[in-house]
Amino acid sequence: MELIGVEVKQDRAEADVPQRTWAPPRRRLLGGVVVGLLGPLLVAGGLLLVGGQVDGPTVGLMMLVPTAVAAALGGPLAAVIAVMAGSITHNLLFTVPYRTLRMSEPSEVAGLVVHTLVALTVSFVVVREQRAAHLAAQRLEATERVRLLEELDRARTALLGAVSHDLRTPLAAIAAATSDLQDRDVSFTVEQQQLLLATIAERAGSLDRTVGQLLDASRLQAGAVTLFAEAVEVEDLLAEATAAAGDAERRVRLRTEPGLPPVVVDPVLIVAALRNLLDNALRHAPAATPVIVDAAAAGEWVVLAVIDEGPGVLGDRERVFEAFQGTSGGPGLGLAIARGFIELHGGQIAHHDTPGGGATFEFTLPATAEPDA
Repeated sequence: MELIGVEVKQDRAEADVPQRTWAPPRRRLLGGVVVGLLGPLLVAGGLLLVGGQVDGPTVGLMMLVPTAVAAALGGPLAAVIAVMAGSITHNLLFTVPYRTLRMSEPSEVAGLVVHTLVALTVSFVVVREQRAAHLAAQRLEATERVRLLEELDRARTALLGAVSHDLRTPLAAIAAATSDLQDRDVSFTVEQQQLLLATIAERAGSLDRTVGQLLDASRLQAGAVTLFAEAVEVEDLLAEATAAAGDAERRVRLRTEPGLPPVVVDPVLIVAALRNLLDNALRHAPAATPVIVDAAAAGEWVVLAVIDEGPGVLGDRERVFEAFQGTSGGPGLGLAIARGFIELHGGQIAHHDTPGGGATFEFTLPATAEPDA
């Protein structure tokens, strides 16, 4: 699949913006026309109810109110209608001789002209500002669209890298070992056969983990993960998660507080989260150092921490839980999946530096009281 360049996409997105013209929706246009027609009459009625003679400038200022509202709602057409309605109302009801379109004094003619010009100016300013705001919103939308395209391209590139390396490399090793075992022209000792079979098993396990991570990530992104929560002992979750570490299990040290309450979780999802956190710690910490898993009660929660003595969190610390942020081996999905599964249970996960060096990933799970016997 061809990946479109982000710069080309941005140029196209921004090029589209000036070509779009702003026009109010039909309902707003109708509302603006109604305000433009009835607004001046309502203003005039209010001024007449006040009683007394109202001078021309006051009437003109008051007539600007429905003009501005009509322009804001319905755009230029509603603004022109409001100007015409306001000018005619001004002339008929507040200019001598009343109830006629004639004007006897030059000052009244000048006042009506000024009112009309000011009303037109106000309406055009309002319309211009609306168009500018709409154009700014379109540009913001285009910028956000470009950002999403950049994220999509980055995810695609990382996914292709994961597929090409983390899937093809184990498959190549499995194929090579299988081919050697099937070669009848070569005689292998029992030890050599066991080594080839161990290679196949190890690579198959790596392949299974990578495919599982890709599937888990896609389920989380699609919102297709269903929780089947139950009360589970923390020790059982830790035992199952550490057993999946294989030979590296001997490096894992469990430190659980006595009398821990069970947690209400989906055990399959939380074990997967723990496996990803342990895999991350075991991969980054030196082979001679242990990885410690702490578990302690904290009110209505149980707090678990995976602690290693590696180099700590490298790169962008703020994006460590985002997908495809791995820096050494793997497609970089483990921490993103762990966060997704933990947050589905209402828990939170965070990381900080381990005193003396390393990284600590700490998260919470909802606890429950011990069930009655």
